[in-house]
Amino acid sequence: MFSKAVEKVIELGFEPCQHNFCIALTAVSGQTQRQWDHKRMSFGVSEGDVLLAFKKLPKCMYFLEKKIMSTFNFLVNKMGWEPAEVIRVPLAFGYTLKKRTMPRCLVVRVLQLKGLAKKIPYISSILVQPERNFIRAYVVRQQKRIPQWQILQGEMSICELGFAFEEKSWTKDA
Repeated sequence: MFSKAVEKVIELGFEPCQHNFCIALTAVSGQTQRQWDHKRMSFGVSEGDVLLAFKKLPKCMYFLEKKIMSTFNFLVNKMGWEPAEVIRVPLAFGYTLKKRTMPRCLVVRVLQLKGLAKKIPYISSILVQPERNFIRAYVVRQQKRIPQWQILQGEMSICELGFAFEEKSWTKDA
C-alpha cells in the first residue's frame, strides 16, 4: 500500500528529495482512489489542470470538498473567471471565503462597476498578496473616488451601494 502510494507520487512528477514530496505522499495515501478521482473530476476541467494545481500545492487535496466547491463556484459564477483559471491557483481554496475571498472580490467588483478597473485582475493578484499590499493597490488608490469603502469594515453591504453580482450559471458539464 505505502509503496504504491510512493510510486504514484513519483509518477505524478514529485522528486523524493523535494519538500513537497511528503505532503503529496500524505495526500495520495490518505484518500481512496475513488475520493481522489471524484475531487479531480468535480471541477469540469482537464485532468492536466488538476494535476498542475496538485503539483503547485499538494495540500490542496486536504481541503474539504465543500470548501473547495463553494470557493470555486463563487470565483466562477460570481466573479466570472473560467474554471481552468481558478484551478490554476490552488492557494485560493485555502483562504476563507467570507473573510478574505469575498471581501477582496467585492472591492474589485465595485472598482469595475464604477469604471475604475477595466478588466478583472488575475486571481492571484487579488487573493494571494498580503493584506497591506492589497489595500494599497485596490483601496488606497481609489479612496477619494469611492468614499463608500466602509463596506470593507462590514459597516455597509454591497447591496446598499447599489451593486450586485451578475448571476452566471456554471455546471461541470457545460
